[in-house]
Amino acid sequence: MPWRNRAFRCFCRHLRSQVWIVPSGSTISITEEEFNFAREKKKPTFCFFVDDDYAWLPRHIEAEPGQSKLKAFKDRIKTRLVRDIFTTPEDLAYKLSTSLGRFLITSKVKARLEDIPRSSDVSTEHGRNQVARRAARLQPIFRGARVLLVNDFPAEMEHVTGILRALGVEVEVATTSEDATSMLAQRQFDVVISDMRRGETPDEGLRFLKRMREKRVYLPTIFTVGQYKPELGTPAHAFGITNRVDELLNLLFDALERTRG
Repeated sequence: MPWRNRAFRCFCRHLRSQVWIVPSGSTISITEEEFNFAREKKKPTFCFFVDDDYAWLPRHIEAEPGQSKLKAFKDRIKTRLVRDIFTTPEDLAYKLSTSLGRFLITSKVKARLEDIPRSSDVSTEHGRNQVARRAARLQPIFRGARVLLVNDFPAEMEHVTGILRALGVEVEVATTSEDATSMLAQRQFDVVISDMRRGETPDEGLRFLKRMREKRVYLPTIFTVGQYKPELGTPAHAFGITNRVDELLNLLFDALERTRG
């Protein structure tokens, strides 16, 4: 049978029982064979252990020598992978689906970040990994959030807007400060992302922020710039400023955690 079908059926058997099923001619169980195969092929691996305090019927408890082999296998997993504990089948189903969901989101965000032209110039490998994991962990907070992007060349931000929309964030775009001011008066937003220069005005973002405050609109505002100068610091009343995609996403996540967390 296909390996994935065999793995699924074997997995179900082990949910019903802790009996250590060892194929004829082998010294290790089917589950350990499949684990070794997955690691050899560098496949994502999720490990779930039955809670030691969860009651099992005596007939489902492994006897020797299987018990010692099972313990050795579990000890081996503990040294290599993060694992989770479950009790009931329903508890396992929830934790398995959560882990798979986070993995898929992490993979999608990481891939989108790496697709950005000259991605090494706007993020680091560590930054991409960290942002992707954080996006997956915090997605319930982000879903349904509303972000106003103010940029006279919104195509420059299409990778960022693509990531946010994939996370369930609603992104609306304004290309001028006037349009953005009008949109803020008509709709509710959680965060504003604005470029600093628009048209021929190098500090249009600051002028826009000042206008927001004059109208008593106190939303977290993040600035994007072509060249970041740390010595200038963060502009007054701004939430942050950056020229890196990974830093922009982290600033946005920080802001959404504060407004929606």
